[in-house]
Amino acid sequence: MPIKKLIQSILVLFPFILTAQTYHFANYGVKDGLAQSNVSGIIKDSAGFFWLATDGGVSRFDGKHFTNYTTEDGLADNNVSAIFIDRDNHIWLGHENGTLTKYDGRTFTEIKSRLLPKDKKIYGFFQDRSGSLWISTATAGVIKIMDPSRDVKEKMHIKVYSGRDGLSQYVFSTSEDKEGNLWFLTDIGIKIYDKSTHQFDFFRPQNMPLGQISYLTSDKDQNFLMGTTNGSVYRYKTDSKEFETIISTEQTVNSVPGAGPNFIYTILEDKKGNIWASGSNHGIYRYNKVNKSFTAFNTSNGLAVNKIKCIYEDSDGNILLGTNGEGLEVFSGEKFVSFSKRNGLADNQVWAICKDRQGNFWFGTNEGVTIYNPKAPAEEAYRNIAQEQGLPSNNIRAIVGDKYGNLWIGTWGGKVIKYDGAQGRLVSVPVLNDIVNNLVACLLVDKKNVLWIGTLEGIVRYDINTQSIKTMRTIDGLVDNDISCLFEDSKGQIWIGTKQRGITVYDGKNYKKFNRENGLNYGSVSSIAEDNKHHIWIGTEGGGAFEYDGKTFTSHKAKNGLLSDFITLINLDAKNNLWLGSNKGLNVYNPQTASFTSYTDGDGFTGVETKPRAVYNDDEGNTWFGTVNGAYKYNPKMDIRQSTPPLTKLLQFRVNLKDYPVSNDIELSYKENSLTFDFVGISLSNPDGITYKVRLEGYEDDWRIVKSNSEVYSNLPHNRYTFHLIACNSSGVCSEPIDIKIRI
Repeated sequence: MPIKKLIQSILVLFPFILTAQTYHFANYGVKDGLAQSNVSGIIKDSAGFFWLATDGGVSRFDGKHFTNYTTEDGLADNNVSAIFIDRDNHIWLGHENGTLTKYDGRTFTEIKSRLLPKDKKIYGFFQDRSGSLWISTATAGVIKIMDPSRDVKEKMHIKVYSGRDGLSQYVFSTSEDKEGNLWFLTDIGIKIYDKSTHQFDFFRPQNMPLGQISYLTSDKDQNFLMGTTNGSVYRYKTDSKEFETIISTEQTVNSVPGAGPNFIYTILEDKKGNIWASGSNHGIYRYNKVNKSFTAFNTSNGLAVNKIKCIYEDSDGNILLGTNGEGLEVFSGEKFVSFSKRNGLADNQVWAICKDRQGNFWFGTNEGVTIYNPKAPAEEAYRNIAQEQGLPSNNIRAIVGDKYGNLWIGTWGGKVIKYDGAQGRLVSVPVLNDIVNNLVACLLVDKKNVLWIGTLEGIVRYDINTQSIKTMRTIDGLVDNDISCLFEDSKGQIWIGTKQRGITVYDGKNYKKFNRENGLNYGSVSSIAEDNKHHIWIGTEGGGAFEYDGKTFTSHKAKNGLLSDFITLINLDAKNNLWLGSNKGLNVYNPQTASFTSYTDGDGFTGVETKPRAVYNDDEGNTWFGTVNGAYKYNPKMDIRQSTPPLTKLLQFRVNLKDYPVSNDIELSYKENSLTFDFVGISLSNPDGITYKVRLEGYEDDWRIVKSNSEVYSNLPHNRYTFHLIACNSSGVCSEPIDIKIRI
């Protein structure tokens, strides 16, 4: 069978195998310290810690570290099937074997009662408006604890409702309507408990949607969200008694081909009113309230596994997913989405990005050019061009467009070739290639429609309008022939960076050189850009970045906030943000505060290392970056600045390496002079982006910025000290200080 027909046959059978882009989900599993990889429930306590129910105990998570609790710590059983935090901030654990555990903030205690199901699962908890706790079970119906705040040592008032009371033996979940009536999802359908008559009645409206109800929960307006066994989600409006389709069977039926029945397992309404639902072994679905759009997330576009057991939203708007087999997944939004070989790129090493007039994006890689059509279906979105299709070399280093709609492609080993936009084909330009060196590092089309070609042997200027050619080398005034980058400033001057010897600026007549002799203290120039103040920024491979105001150079290095001194690209976006790419991620410079914020893998920029000059601003306000791991699109509309600072916690205080109780005023002897502070800032938006400001007043005068979660002070002399601690997120929002007074 021909390859093309074979591919078409595969796509008919599995139409969603290919995906146009990949979303970022941070994963935390057993390798990171999680007790076990099956997560059936997630809560957040009043102290800001996350708790995860697993088959191997319960795990407390601070964004960095897991603390695990098992039967050795007082749990009734290690297999935790449900977790809940009540209004008194007590944590309840339901177990697979029907046992029950309560945690009061200090102690785990098993709740023993003959009314609990024996060796049968506890499905979940619900606390009604009166404060009673309802426990959904297998075989024991629903258990009502009327006084859950009572001390576990005292007898609790418990009542059971089951089949003989008009309910059922199997109750999966409990919800409450506006009138205070309780709704129960059972194995025989939904039953409503009328609080005035104390009777259970079937919920059987005439317009009931097709499919058995598999999940039931209430929304913010106390209407009901219902998932079905055929993969659909409905909202039932209790006032009008009407059903609204949120997610249809037609949308979910082929989301994961071959995955089997698609019943809705769990549903969450987030703070924005978006609806999230997980399908059994089908990943998760999102309904966007604003634009009414539907998105399926699964292993083909970012999820680690398709079976999602629970969904939780934290205070920062992150979506936490408990999985079956892959621990915890965290979705922090889609400010970055990636494009790689798994989506259709020819290669993950992306050296150049450009957009043609038809709206297609061109990616230059080590294996040729990939053309991406964002409007096409995923299976038709990518087309690859290599030497077999006419490229002179597969090693692409630059792609730029001219005013006629043509694209010019610079290659490492094959000179330059033109893509004729009108003819839709590659065209060789013999008169140009007769003079151009094989190794092309960079291209520029200036405002006059002149093509500048930077090579190992200087520059070739090709006037696209007149087809005239001129060369430029050291003999003409260049500081060096080994060209690394080209940039045209707002005055029409061309800045020419070199691999080792600095910069030449050409104004059309004269050459001006910048190197160590006149302020540019690092000669390996990788990229050049101009900010909105008309300062010229110069990126170097090892010397950080230099800002030139027309008179002097200002150095910016890692010690000033850059992720790295190895800068590979600099770019000014549509909103005048200055981006600097490096081998360790992205920085954005804020001229008002003269400070840098960063984007790394924790923010979804998992490519981390940017390729030289591989950056492009599209006409929709997005910025594209080429990396060693594919191309990444940054959408500023999706970048919600985290206005909530990290929740700062002092986890442990040690004196002479021994644990010591923390108080506001600590008195120590002169022998107790070695102090260790362990701390954490809790934020799942980007835990690796959290930094700390620390200062031991009485010992050091200035604040220090650190990344580690521990500070040690040894052999302190007798004095009065105050330890100050502040945690800051990757957006630069900082917490209030923690202050600990100590006297030695």
